[in-house]
Amino acid sequence: MSVPVIDAIPQTPSCTALVTDLSGTVMVRKAGKADFVKGVWGLQLSSGDQLRTQDNSSATLLFQNSSLITLGSKSSLTIADNLTAGSRKSIKVPGGERASNLSLLTFRESRNGEAGALAGLRSAPDGTDITPISPRNSKLKSGPAEFAWTSTRSYESFTVTVLSDTGIFWRRTTTASPMDYPKDAPLPEPGRPYFWSVAGQDLFDHGTSVIVRFTVLPLQDLTSVQEQEQRLQQAVGGDPENTSLQFLLGGLYDQQGLLTEAIVQFRHIAEKNPAAPLPHEILGNLYEKIGLKDQAIRELQKAVTLSQEHP
Repeated sequence: MSVPVIDAIPQTPSCTALVTDLSGTVMVRKAGKADFVKGVWGLQLSSGDQLRTQDNSSATLLFQNSSLITLGSKSSLTIADNLTAGSRKSIKVPGGERASNLSLLTFRESRNGEAGALAGLRSAPDGTDITPISPRNSKLKSGPAEFAWTSTRSYESFTVTVLSDTGIFWRRTTTASPMDYPKDAPLPEPGRPYFWSVAGQDLFDHGTSVIVRFTVLPLQDLTSVQEQEQRLQQAVGGDPENTSLQFLLGGLYDQQGLLTEAIVQFRHIAEKNPAAPLPHEILGNLYEKIGLKDQAIRELQKAVTLSQEHP
């Protein structure tokens, strides 16, 4: 059985492998350096770098040639541009398609560009005090389970309006976020675009959010995604806490426009690996894609800080 190829490593010229799962203490010595330092999730490794796992520790590496290798306790590996066939676990995508297309801001390459990269994400305020959070400018596997937003004001009530291309699809009033999808409301049709916004009301004032979009995947696309999910789980293992699997699933969801799903995967990785900059770089990119610029900036600032702590 063929399994999906993952071409998901950030494309820097010297990067040969990426640490996609890590437990315990893993030490790394970069080529040309004298000392070993503690490795973190998402560390990019080049030819000549050495990696060692200590007692009760392990690391999984994803290579540019789509080989996935796991080092157990008290193991070592010197990174090379090619690997012996017997030492690798290959994952292939039918048709050679990429399973991930992560456009990362590579702060480590040029620290001088950090401030400019962050400033470039800033946009003029939209003039509203209500911000739709989810679903937001993303495709969904199925209809949304709930609608979530934030508000800088304490309105007495909020009205959620969902629009289709023919007008108002449904409208409901609630007192707080999130609001469950109404049981008596019509369900969104796969492949059809929908738009929603929130209006807040109190005795003296009101406010309205910007309008954001969501689309439920057509059945054919959903089936394709589910097949690729299954292949990844068969290749890597079905443990939902495996960060290699989370990374690959996140890359798949990003490629398919399932940005909310991708954010969930990389948020899990970031929480499990608090010292790692890369998950925050990816999250910053994803938040920028869905239009949550302030959250994108916070994630990228976190990535910069962690990059300085773990160069």
